[in-house]
Amino acid sequence: MSGGRGGAAGTVDTGVTDWLKKSFAILSANGVNFVLNILVIPILVYSLGFSGYGFFSVYVVVSATFLFVDASLAKSVVGVVAWSTDGAERGAIIGSAVVTYMIVGAGLLLAAPLIGQAVQFLFPLRVGDVEIAWWIGVAAVVEYVIALPGQYFQTLNILKGQQLVSAQYQIFVQVSRFVTVAAVAVLVRSVEWVVAAIVLRKLLDSFVLWWVWNRQERMRMGRPAARFVGALFRQAGPMVGVALLQVLGTEFVSVYVSHAYGAELLGKYRSIYDILTKIWVIGALYPALVYPRFCAWLSDPAQKSWLKAQLPRFLMVSSLLYGIFTLFGALLYDGLVGHRAAMAETRFFAPALIAGVCMSGHVRLGVELLQAARAAAAALALNGASIAAGLAVLVLCSGCWITEIGLAWLAAQMTAVILVVVLISTTLQSALMRAAASMLPWLCVGAAAAWAGWRHDSVVSVVSLVLLAALTIWLAVVVRGRREGNLAL
Repeated sequence: MSGGRGGAAGTVDTGVTDWLKKSFAILSANGVNFVLNILVIPILVYSLGFSGYGFFSVYVVVSATFLFVDASLAKSVVGVVAWSTDGAERGAIIGSAVVTYMIVGAGLLLAAPLIGQAVQFLFPLRVGDVEIAWWIGVAAVVEYVIALPGQYFQTLNILKGQQLVSAQYQIFVQVSRFVTVAAVAVLVRSVEWVVAAIVLRKLLDSFVLWWVWNRQERMRMGRPAARFVGALFRQAGPMVGVALLQVLGTEFVSVYVSHAYGAELLGKYRSIYDILTKIWVIGALYPALVYPRFCAWLSDPAQKSWLKAQLPRFLMVSSLLYGIFTLFGALLYDGLVGHRAAMAETRFFAPALIAGVCMSGHVRLGVELLQAARAAAAALALNGASIAAGLAVLVLCSGCWITEIGLAWLAAQMTAVILVVVLISTTLQSALMRAAASMLPWLCVGAAAAWAGWRHDSVVSVVSLVLLAALTIWLAVVVRGRREGNLAL
């Protein structure tokens, strides 16, 4: 099987070149998204003010929730197809996916008023007598339902391995969104009109989608079958649960800030958080490329054995990569935000927030592997424990004048970092102690970020020194392991 390891003669067939091309296509699209989102945040803050951006961030949270749910649907289709060996059956599964998406869209439209009420409960923000959070929740539902054909199109591209076409469509969508948001924010200076313009923009996206779709080679699609629709929902159900917990695991702090401190501090918190989360650009590879690759590896005994042996290496590389992102985020914050008087209070939580966001990016790789291994219950437990740890900190440290915001992030994500190593090692029966080495950089960075937030010292100096120490310790472990023949690189 291409993209894996094994074979009678022990040969290696990884399809590295093809995988790198697809990775580059996805990263290019998300690189554009990264730049545009970095640019649009200061435009929105300048045009709407911190309170207005706090309202807009509610829309971002709800939209992100739907994107996580959609990723679960896409992974359900990819997973069911990957475990099927019959061509006709695969065609029927793809045809049944259309019905699945239609059911999801109809269900969301019917539930839109209730979803609006839930959003209003979580974010009790009002403008005069207007419950703007309710309206934002309903608008996000409508936008997602209009976008469903595009999401199905992206799923088909994943199955066909046409990541370049998918990336081109994503770039258009991202550019049109940026132009719409920036123009309306500057000209109208109203969060209501910005959200309305985003929803209406989807009509143009749909026209472009129709144009691109009709110029592609059609994928074989069989007659939908109730049993496959049921199988897709059964496969997606636990993943949707994991996705919702993932969203709650990163957004429960936003809910807390909206209740405890109001729209203005929510806007300040989210302006930093929304920039930081753009480092998750590498995470765009996970549902489109990494998850299908994990599914392929785990479905073959020889490749599964190879994956078990390489697991500690994967986790350590991910830890070091996101550790570097932590340092980059600290530099960005200190250089652009930390010295501004309007953002002075954010120094109480920014260091720990930076470390926590980067930790969550690392944890996502482990969640993808657990889902590919059909261990959704373990992924649910991981996210549940992470949220519980963060909520415990918010309760215990409530009234610590916003320092608890960063500490909650650290507690939640450090819990997830530890559990992801334990659960993956247990699920794949891999060496726990070797995998546990990947926690070392995060233990050091987490301690440094907590100290920097508590003392309000420069996060850059503290985090960079501790991260350097962690890297040095890890290299010493690697060298010793290589010398003793116990650690394979």
